[in-house]
Parts: sequence; structure tokens; C-alpha cells
Amino acid sequence: MRKVWKVGKGFGKKRLEDAIMNSSKGDTILIEPGTYDFPNGYNIFELEIKGTGNRPNDVVCNGFFSLQNNAKLNLSNLMLLAPPKMNAFHMTGNSSLFLKDVIAYGEETGQYPTIWCVNSYVKVASSEIYYNQDSPYGIYIQEGSKLEMTAAVADSMYVSQSQVYLNNAEIRVILYLENESFAEAAGMLELPRLNPNKYALTVYSGSRADFALVQSPENYMEANVDEGLLIIDKTELGENNIFDIYHNDQSTVEVNGERVLIHNRDEDVNQQEINAEEQQTEETNSVDEERNKPEADREEQSLESVSVQREEKSALEQLNDMYGLKELKKQIKQFINTMKFNQSRKMKGLKAASLNLHSIFLGNPGTGKTTVARLLGNVLYQEGVIPNDNFVEATRKDLVGVHIGETAPKTQAVLDRARGGILFIDEAYTLHSSSDNDFGAEAVETILKFMEDNRGEIMIIFAGYFDDMQNFLSMNSGLASRIPNEFVFDDYSSLEIAEIGYLDILDQDYIVDEKKYKEVVMNQYTRTVDESNARWVRNFNQKLMIIMANRVIETDSEDTQTILNEDIDALVGNSGKDKEEKVEELLTQLDHLIGLEEIKEYVHRLVKQVKIDKMLADEGELSFNPTYHMIFEGNPGTGKTTVANILASLFYCLDILPSKNVKVVDRADLVGSYIGHTEKNTKRIINQAMGGVLFIDEAYQLTNSSENDFGKQAVETLLTYLENYRDKFVVILAGYTKEMEKFLDSNPGLRSRIPEKNIFPDYHPDDIAAIVEKNISKYWKVDSNHLHSVVSEVYRNLPEAEKANARWARNFSEKLIQNHKIWISDHQLSGQEIKQISPELLDQMLAAYSK
Repeated sequence: MRKVWKVGKGFGKKRLEDAIMNSSKGDTILIEPGTYDFPNGYNIFELEIKGTGNRPNDVVCNGFFSLQNNAKLNLSNLMLLAPPKMNAFHMTGNSSLFLKDVIAYGEETGQYPTIWCVNSYVKVASSEIYYNQDSPYGIYIQEGSKLEMTAAVADSMYVSQSQVYLNNAEIRVILYLENESFAEAAGMLELPRLNPNKYALTVYSGSRADFALVQSPENYMEANVDEGLLIIDKTELGENNIFDIYHNDQSTVEVNGERVLIHNRDEDVNQQEINAEEQQTEETNSVDEERNKPEADREEQSLESVSVQREEKSALEQLNDMYGLKELKKQIKQFINTMKFNQSRKMKGLKAASLNLHSIFLGNPGTGKTTVARLLGNVLYQEGVIPNDNFVEATRKDLVGVHIGETAPKTQAVLDRARGGILFIDEAYTLHSSSDNDFGAEAVETILKFMEDNRGEIMIIFAGYFDDMQNFLSMNSGLASRIPNEFVFDDYSSLEIAEIGYLDILDQDYIVDEKKYKEVVMNQYTRTVDESNARWVRNFNQKLMIIMANRVIETDSEDTQTILNEDIDALVGNSGKDKEEKVEELLTQLDHLIGLEEIKEYVHRLVKQVKIDKMLADEGELSFNPTYHMIFEGNPGTGKTTVANILASLFYCLDILPSKNVKVVDRADLVGSYIGHTEKNTKRIINQAMGGVLFIDEAYQLTNSSENDFGKQAVETLLTYLENYRDKFVVILAGYTKEMEKFLDSNPGLRSRIPEKNIFPDYHPDDIAAIVEKNISKYWKVDSNHLHSVVSEVYRNLPEAEKANARWARNFSEKLIQNHKIWISDHQLSGQEIKQISPELLDQMLAAYSK
């Protein structure tokens, strides 16, 4: 696993030397702003080094880096100053250097180029490469090397037997190509701002230069083409500038633009120009022999000319570099080794078993199935197991038609495209349907026939979820026997997800508090029901970057790299301190409810329990996931839904649930009208409630005495989710006490999975009066004692069937306000009188209820 080292001052930080010396292949080193001296330099094997300041010159490094024998260095956001008689970067042996937002200066004596590159690869982006004016070149590229520059500045460049690709680059003094080198500029190339009476551009001894646009806004320029090819599609010169290009008969020059003068020296010999050219050539040829030799201990290294391009990592190396997937990699390695062994026997003329390549990839989204399939295809092609490096990805829509006779030709066309390579069928289980009219079975039959008739010519990979893929394999008896290889992609743990997300943040050139970020990601992923693994954390990072970007723009901040802790808090819902304050507010809101004393006491105890559960879980002391599912028993209007909403917000603020939403449903939302409909409805509703609270009102209606009632299927589906997702959401089953007890007895799994039961008692008439007074006094003035007397007497004398607790109180309040409005109209009230409810009106309402 790659490791991140932090360099700087303070606890937990390392010295730069310790970080580099103790780092392993592929590690990342983050350097805090400051000055770091390493005059003896560092030999790099494979490392990424990033400055964490706002600008490159916040991190100043006085030293150099040496890369040898396939070494790799990724450097960004810092300044590097070479020590005397040293290159800033010395590269040999097919090494690779990546520079982004880097400022590099050559050494002070002017004897050594800033970058010395032999048989290696350099990529420079948004960087500046400077050299001492006494030095012949800032960048020295030779012997099969390759250089790519994008949006970068270099003082000068010498290229021999190598390739250069420039895009929006600026060469300030000299660009010199010789010995069959090639230079291409797809974007703008600016030549030079500084012109010390030398050719700005030399194309020499079989070299080629092909530039789309060359600019020189300030200086007169000269170019020399000797046995070379120079093509410039367009030139843009300053108003008084002239671009003189000199060439011989063995050269080709095609340059478009005004004030470009092309001279053939073989036709019009100019001795002064010849002398200048010879002098410059002589100076250049002496560079390799005298002035640009690396120091003594490097002279022993072989600099034999090997014309090779930078090699990308092999597919097998990329597969091994994928994060996690330990067991899967073992499976893949065994599979590949078997194929290699079989190929080896074939090459020796021995009998080899006819191995079946067809495979099934089982796992949730975001576990790397598609990526692994592509890399596996590359490996098999490189080993000669399959004839073509051909990867075709397909889903149901690519294979199944909508009309009779359309599916088989459509599927066959996809198979033909993948012939000789890999056909990856994602979500293959969608080809299986219980409907007799579905054409998916026809696609499967076409695939099976192709698999049988074209053994060894194609590898088909069927991918999808575990359970769904088992159903898919059962749809045709020939499927399982023709797909012998099964690869299992396990879900990532929350720790692995946090590490993947953190590395993704670093790869995108952002800086974040590692401890804070990983803690939040682990907490969020543990509580989510989203099983998309790496996709989840990539989406999390994208949302985080959007929040950060908006903060930067709205505050005019110049720091576009650092993700602040407040950005993370904004994404997941306020800081921990804010949530603690919100818990107290919610408990106060609960305490202000009328009545429900036992329920209030239960919620207060529950909050204490939840806090301890969370503390134990954070410390690794909790061996199980607590469940908070509960039963609410009581008559209508006793506050069950109100308390459920408060509980949902409490669970959210206590970091038990990722959402404070409450999904309120009843039997009609869950139970369908035909076979299979109920299970589908129930799963859909549960998934909508995941992360929050599912409140099933009048839950007892899910079961009745009928054996054929579909409500039992809803209960059975619910039971599965109650157990498997016990810590992902909270279910509250609500209803009348007597009916709920009968409902709980209908399935033995209900009571064991929902241990908490709360009884909401009916409100006392005085409680009803208090609720009405609370509703009315928000907007109107009233004699509280008289209102309390009237309401309690009315409610006490109501028939039992009409006593609907708080619902009745709400209805009475609305009726009183309606009657008061009519009273205002009838008595032509105005001013402050409008706000006052008359005692006579209350007496009239009491008389009306008494009839």
C-alpha cells in the first residue's frame, strides 16, 4: 500500500532526508513551506514529491535528484536550485521525470545543464527551467530520450537523437536539434525573448522540426537548417521583426508568414554566416566532451545509444498496482500462470489442454471489474493467449432488440466485433427475465452457440452482482458448464475506501487534512447503503471539490489547492460542535411537547445510550452493531409521528444515521396486487428510506387472516432488511396497541428484531386544552383560563370514538379560528380588537358541542 509522508516541523512530521530514505516504491512525500538543503542530492527509485504551499517558491530545495535504471520521479509545486557543478536533474537508463508547477534553476558556475537526460523520458507542465547564462543549455536531451513540454518555459534546449513535443511552450534563447532528432509543436511555440547573437533555432544533421505556430513578439531571429527539415505552418512576429532562415541544398524549409526571409547558402554563400555556423557547431560538439560531463562518480555509468521510447507499465504491473483486491489478485495470478504454462507447452511442441477462458466476475459496482477485465485482456494478448488486443464492452441494450428477430443479429454483431479478444458483458443478469416475452434468452442462446463454435477465439466475461448472477446462470443449463472461471470482487472496507479517496485527492493536486478526511470518509461510508465502493468515494470527492471551489470563488481566496476542514464539515452537515448544540435543541423541543412524560424519559435515556455506543465503536470496543428499530403503540394523535421526526434528527446529529429524513408509509405503499409486485414495492420503499427513518403507520394492516394476502411478503422482505441493514436505517412500526400486539405475534421474527416498544398514552382533557391554547396563542389573544375550561369540558364529554387526541385538538383550533373570523365580520371589529378572541364565542362553541 502506498504511504504518504509529511515533511516539515511539528509532531508527526519527518525530515526530508528521513522521508526519502524510508520511503518505498510509489510513496508520496508532502513538503510544507520552507527551505530544504541537500547538496549531496538524492537517488530516486520511484517517488512522488509535492510542495504544499500556495506557490512553487514557498518550498525551496537546494539540491539535486538523480534518476537511474528505470527510476521515476513525480515532482510538483516547488522550486529546485542546483548546487555547484551539478545538474538539477540527472537522468539515465530509461528513467522518467514528471514536473508540474516546478521552477528549476541551473548551477551557478554555468558548466552543467539544468536537466541532463540520456535515454529517458521527461514531461514538463506549467513549469520554468532556467540556466546560468554561461551554461550552453538549460535542457540537454540525447540518445533515445523523449521530452514533452506543455505551458512551460525553458531558457534553451539541446536535442540529439531524441524526440521533443511542445505545446504552448516558450524557448527563451536556443532550440538546437541534431543527429536525426524530431521536434513537434502542436500549439504555440515562442522563440526567443533573449537573443545573444545566436541562431534561435538550429535543425541539423537529419533532424526534423514541424511547428504549427511560432511567435517572436520582441526580437529579430535567425534559424539554421543544415541537412534538415523545417515546417512552420504560421509565424507571428513583432511589427519590426524579421525572421531569417538559412539552409543548404540538402534541407527542406516550408515556412508561412510575413517578414520571413529564406536564404539558400549554397546559392548565395555568405562567409560570415558560415563562420558563425561553424563556430556554433564547434561549441555545441565540445559540450558533450568537456563541459557537460556528470561528476566523476557518474562517469562510470553506461551511456550507450539505445533508441527506445518511454515504456509504460505492463498490464500485469498495472493490475498489481491496483489498490486492495488481495484475494482477487491471487486468483488472477493463478489464472494467468496457467495460461502461460499452457502457451509454453505449445511452443515446445507438447500437448496442451484446451483451456476455457470464459469467466464470471462477481461483485458490487466500483470494485474494479471493468478495469481488471481490460488489464487481463492486455496480459493475455501480450502472452499470446488471445490473438487480438481487442476489448468490447456490452450491456443488455447492446444485445437485446425490441422486436421479434432483432436480438440474434444484434448479439451476433457484438460477438463478431469482439472476436479474437475480450467481450465484457456488464450486468449480465439483466438478460434473465421471468417474462416469457423477453428476448434476453435469445441473446444468451446466441452467445452460447458462439462460445461453442469459436473456442479459443474469444474470451467472454459475464459480470454482475452475486445473487443476480446466480439467477442468470440458472436461466440456461449450458451457461454454468461453459463458464468455468469465477472471480470474486470483494467490497472495499471503510478503511480502504478512505485510503482510495485520499490518494485520489492527492492525484488531483489537492491538499487535505489526512486524519480529518479519512475519519469523515470512514464514518460516512460505514453508515451509507451505497455499495458502489470506489465510485462512492470518487463521488464524495467531487462533491467536496465543488464545495471547496464555491468557497474559493465567493471569498476571493488565492489558495486553489487546500481543501479546508470547513469544506468537509459543509459536505457532511456542519461540524461536530454544531451537531452537539443541535442535539440539545432537539431535546428541548421534545421536552416542550405536551404530555408524553414516559416517552421523553425514554428518548433522553436513548440519547445517552447512543453516545456511549458511538464512543465504544470509535474505540473499537463494540463487538456488534446496535439496532434502534422500535415499536410505537397508541391511538391516533398521540404524537407518534412527531416523536419519530425528532428521533430522526437526533440520530443524524449523533452520527448514527447519514440522513434526518423520515419516510412515512402505510400498507398501500408496500403491498402490491400481483405476485412479485409486493416484494418490488417494499424494496423500493426501503431503499428510499435507507440512511434515515422508515415510519410504517398502521403496520398491523400488513397482515390479515387471508393465506393469499401479499402483505406477508412485505413483512418477510422487511425482516431481511431489518437484519442485514440494522445499522443503516431505523424502522418504526406504529399502530393501535391491541392490533400491534396481534401483528407482532403473526411473525416470530418481528419481536426479536424490534426489541424496543413505546406506548403513547391518550391525552388527558387538560393536555388537550394545553395543546389548543399553544396553537391559538401563537397568533391570537385569548383568555387562557376560559379557553382551558371550555376545551377540557368539551373533550371530556366527547364519545370515545371521537377522541382523536392531538388531531382533535388541531381540528378544534382550526374551527375556533374560523368562527373567530366570522365573529370579526359580524361585529365589524377593527384594530387590536381583531386579535382578541371573545369569551362569548368560546361559550357559543361549548354550547354547540353540548347539544
